Amino acid sequence: RILLARLAGQIARYQAQRNLRELNSRLNETVQARTRHLQDIESQLSNVADNLPAVLWRLEMDEDGVWRLMFLHGTLNVLGTRRPKIGDSIDMLQEMYHPDDRRLVAKATRELLDTGKAISMDVRLLLNDGSTRWVHLGVRVRDGDLLQIDGIHLDVHERKNLEAQLLHTQKLESVGQLASGIAHEINSPAQYTRDNIGFLQETFADLVALLRAQSSAISSARHQPLTRDQLDELEAAAERADLDFLLAEIPGALTQSLDGIDRISRIVNAMKGFTHPGGEEPESCDLNRLIEDTVTIARNEWKYVAELVLDLDDEMPFVSCHSSDLGQVILNLIVNAAHAIAEKQPGQGRLGHIEVRTRYDADLSRVEIRVSDDGPGVPEHLKTRIFDPFFTTKPVGKGTGQGLAIAASVIVDKHGGTLRLDETVSEGAAFVISIPA
Repeated sequence: RILLARLAGQIARYQAQRNLRELNSRLNETVQARTRHLQDIESQLSNVADNLPAVLWRLEMDEDGVWRLMFLHGTLNVLGTRRPKIGDSIDMLQEMYHPDDRRLVAKATRELLDTGKAISMDVRLLLNDGSTRWVHLGVRVRDGDLLQIDGIHLDVHERKNLEAQLLHTQKLESVGQLASGIAHEINSPAQYTRDNIGFLQETFADLVALLRAQSSAISSARHQPLTRDQLDELEAAAERADLDFLLAEIPGALTQSLDGIDRISRIVNAMKGFTHPGGEEPESCDLNRLIEDTVTIARNEWKYVAELVLDLDDEMPFVSCHSSDLGQVILNLIVNAAHAIAEKQPGQGRLGHIEVRTRYDADLSRVEIRVSDDGPGVPEHLKTRIFDPFFTTKPVGKGTGQGLAIAASVIVDKHGGTLRLDETVSEGAAFVISIPA
């Protein structure tokens, strides 16, 4: 019995070892198959990533609490010539961006680390030759855990160039639509300036005759007293010239003519600045003056339907911005306000109200531009769609639906600001632009 028991134990151990070897063999085959499958997937993903105009990367926090680059994959042209290296800190990575965008990226990164809020913005990468390349920066916390951060740089350079061309085209289209009104605004001061100059030209001959008679009398008086005839001639020349009338009217005619020339010059200068395509870099701008010029250009659009009031902050500093693009945004908002008022009260003869207000918040270092009107307002069910591309409430042929969509892109992407509809307004509509000062 003892021998049989030992034999049974040996047989059991043999079977167990045999089963274990078979299990290990099947497990190895499964692992190898899974490994090959994962390698195939990794190869496919790598090929996809290599063919995408994008760079994928991951940041992880090291033992010292510093965020460092631990993974990087993608095409070199999206990174430009300043390609980061594995192990670079998050501060070194931010050196890739254009100086004007680093502040925006740093602020968004702080919000990401503090609140987990994802980053989604268009920024410019700085290249070694001094040029820039637009990319879309997308960053999020991995699985809600603030130990890993996944990010992507998506090449949007061509799209941004097309947007800039579209914006300039829209600007020229706006000029074309406003051309007749601008011509009228120029024609009015030009007409009364011409009338005043014609008046001065007509009176000049009589003034010359009077001055010559006076000069002749003065020369004669140096040698002998003036005769009665000479005095009568002087008096007749003064009557022909109507000297009292000219002394009263000529100063006003000159002042009015200078005012007309100033108005024409102001309109022409406003048009020159408005139609200028602008550069890629922001420039120092007087926002109040920009708004005044824009209101001048759009005058013929609003003066028949509304009174426009400017409430401009005297403490407004010069702001670094893309003035040409910002002027287009303000023009769109003013023209939209005028059209809304005209739609609300067609042919009533009562003028509506448009207000353009600027405010500077020194504590937040931000400026605010508010364009409000007492038109019909925005229906509740449309408030979430007004910034969508190609969405418009205007009749077919009178709106492309690109105005507010492009305006939002200009404010958000180019200026790091916000464009919103003030939903607290009970009557009419108010759009608020807020950008860093």
